[in-house]
Amino acid sequence: LGYRPIWYKRFTEDTIFEIGSITKVFTATLAHLLEQRGELSLADPLRVHLPDEVDIKVVDGNEITLWHLATHTSGLPRMPDNPDENQPNPHLGYTNAQLYKFLEATGPQRAPGQCEYSNIGMGLLGHVLELNQNSSYQELAQQHLLEPLKMSSTSCVPRDTDAGRVATAHGGLEPVGAWHVSGPFSGAGDLNSSVKDMMKFAQANVSDSDTQLHRSIRACHISQVKNSSHGDQGLGWQVNNAPGRKMIWHNGETGGFASYMGIQPDSGTAVVVLCNSNRGVSQAAQIGGHLLFPHVVRAEDIPWMIPTYRPKTPIDFGKYVGRYKSKSGGKFVVENRNGELFARLDKQNFVGLRPIRKDLFQADEFDAQLRFQPDARGGVKALVLEQHGRKTTYTREP
Repeated sequence: LGYRPIWYKRFTEDTIFEIGSITKVFTATLAHLLEQRGELSLADPLRVHLPDEVDIKVVDGNEITLWHLATHTSGLPRMPDNPDENQPNPHLGYTNAQLYKFLEATGPQRAPGQCEYSNIGMGLLGHVLELNQNSSYQELAQQHLLEPLKMSSTSCVPRDTDAGRVATAHGGLEPVGAWHVSGPFSGAGDLNSSVKDMMKFAQANVSDSDTQLHRSIRACHISQVKNSSHGDQGLGWQVNNAPGRKMIWHNGETGGFASYMGIQPDSGTAVVVLCNSNRGVSQAAQIGGHLLFPHVVRAEDIPWMIPTYRPKTPIDFGKYVGRYKSKSGGKFVVENRNGELFARLDKQNFVGLRPIRKDLFQADEFDAQLRFQPDARGGVKALVLEQHGRKTTYTREP
């Protein structure tokens, strides 16, 4: 019932997908490689690589370094607070001038040191590399990473000649436009690639080759700081050192794609999952986890479909509507749109919420759950974001 036939291209190992935030691993590798060549140091303060007129807000006298950007410890939020809110792709058209204004007016939310995932931080690192080398991110990636590894199907914007190989983007099941993560966000999520090319990159990560590039690739695997929500943080990579599950990994999501890459350097095993729907983030990670650790992640546990929640009385979506704020300053906005709940974290896009239990909603697009806490009067006093084993409370504002 309700079935609509949809035409799908036949995917091959050469089909091109947006890989989203897996781009960050390439950016961190590029930064380490340029450091080894004496072009910069990851210990450099960020300010020395930006125009003199840019005045970066400093918290408690602690300056942000390039290492902080590469390890998500800069204190910068996940996204800047000044993108074009009318733009479905929050990265498109974001300019260097907007970036500099954000650094001066808002900047980091706390002193550097604590690990907290930041798109703007890794985008800044890519921007610094561009300024340092006087080249675009695309040119740097091609010259130093993609061409040496023979990744001929990987680029920031697919070439016109590759148009027939590009998968159609989907928001859920609906076709949507492709993203171009332009300007200072390029290093955070602009690369497009194929399974064949991504496996070449995976092979480079398990290679014992002694080239300067391969040494930098392996150096990014080393744990740099403890990240309670994901294990440890390497340079770009998330690092899991748990017994029996030692690996490095990263996932990615854009408006119409999801991706996952997991590698066990010791055994030389790697998995790449690419999906042309932004609702595949959780499934991609679960599939990757099952292929790497079938004794831990069982096939029957992969969340292909969470059963529909059918309460005895209709859900009062209106009681959840409002603004919520965390102690660190993060903000959720929750709206009721014709009987469907939507939420937005900070300046990100609104995403749909699906009820799965009383006061508990699933956000499929970024693999998280929102649990609303009732008050004594039958209303709602707070929401709790549950994601990657971490819980963050957002108190409802008056």
